[in-house]
Amino acid sequence: MSSSNIPLYAQGTYDRELNYKLWSTYKSRFNAAARLRRKHDLSNKAVALLSAYVMIFSLITTMLPQFSQGGTSQIILFISSALSIIILVVSQLEASQSYGLRAHTYHQSGLQIAELYNELRALKTRFAKDKGEEFIGKVEDIAKRYDDILKRSENHENIDFACFRASKPKYEDHSLSKSDVLRTHLFLFTGQYLFYYLCMTVPPVVFGIFVWSTRSNF
Repeated sequence: MSSSNIPLYAQGTYDRELNYKLWSTYKSRFNAAARLRRKHDLSNKAVALLSAYVMIFSLITTMLPQFSQGGTSQIILFISSALSIIILVVSQLEASQSYGLRAHTYHQSGLQIAELYNELRALKTRFAKDKGEEFIGKVEDIAKRYDDILKRSENHENIDFACFRASKPKYEDHSLSKSDVLRTHLFLFTGQYLFYYLCMTVPPVVFGIFVWSTRSNF
């Protein structure tokens, strides 16, 4: 394999390669924790708003006579039933994914790896003029502890590492353009958060369109 296919950080010394691994991993773990915390918050808000929509639509058919007539009432009932199903799905997803707990675990893993990163940085400064056998031994010990942390914790997703790269687009191993950074943030939003925003915004929009299209019947 040619050196052009090997990342620059892996073409240097062992401590340089480990330095990048620690740096990228703890940043990615923090990204994963932030991503799951946001999903946890959005899912709670989505369930709360969807529940409010169901209650509001039920009150509309009860308290406003113009919405309790024949087909209009049936359509509102259908919307309410569909929202109830979506509430059940979102609630089940939240319960099964344990976003809050996993976010905490990722954060703790990130903190542990960040400690190793700081330790390695201090070690490189201490042995800047003499990277002999003692230095290599200490680096290998840090690498072993790093591997132990990885074995004990769930791995982050590719999007978390991609967000780390996007946060340092000019770094020599990243070299990302503005469009690359924008694409990463777009993938993050559409793949992780868009569903919840649709749950919160689509029902009132659909109901508003329905009211406007049937206004001549009122």
